Amino acid sequence: SQLGFFYMLVEDYKKALSTFEIAYNNDFLEKKSQIKALAQLYATNEIPYKAAVIMEKYIKSGLIEKDENTLSSLANTWHQAREYKKAAGYYAQAATYKADPDFFRRQGILLHAAEDYKGALIALQKALDAGAEQVGRIHIAMMEANIYTGNFRKAMVHVRAAKKDRNVERTARAWDPYIKEKAKNRGIKV
Repeated sequence: SQLGFFYMLVEDYKKALSTFEIAYNNDFLEKKSQIKALAQLYATNEIPYKAAVIMEKYIKSGLIEKDENTLSSLANTWHQAREYKKAAGYYAQAATYKADPDFFRRQGILLHAAEDYKGALIALQKALDAGAEQVGRIHIAMMEANIYTGNFRKAMVHVRAAKKDRNVERTARAWDPYIKEKAKNRGIKV
């Protein structure tokens, strides 16, 4: 592990990862700092899945403390690995330590990406209730989730709210006629 840390120090991350992998596979890594370094090296070398698996294993074992920072870091790593449901779950856990509206927003966006629209709506509403920034973007995501669940009336509520945000006003205006047309085709008055 000392050689691995040396390679990290001289910024040779590929050799550092190789060295840490050999040490890990031979059960030489025992300290929290060593495990975190291995996970960081996987992430640095664009292997986020292995980074997440390692972090998750040692958070569950108790070697790495379970707090908002480690959980949000783990969520981010699962997100990079495109494991959206797992990432969303860890953002939800991080939010239990600190009701950060950004954790709820990220959870909602990831659930949306995983096509869990009802879960996304719940998380995004929590983000709004907790005072999230990027309110317009959240309303756009909620509008899309409502469209996918067939709730065109709620989708229009979110379009109207999104129109109030200059950053997404144009996007909201583009969605307005689409939602009205879809609702009209299904006999729903919005």
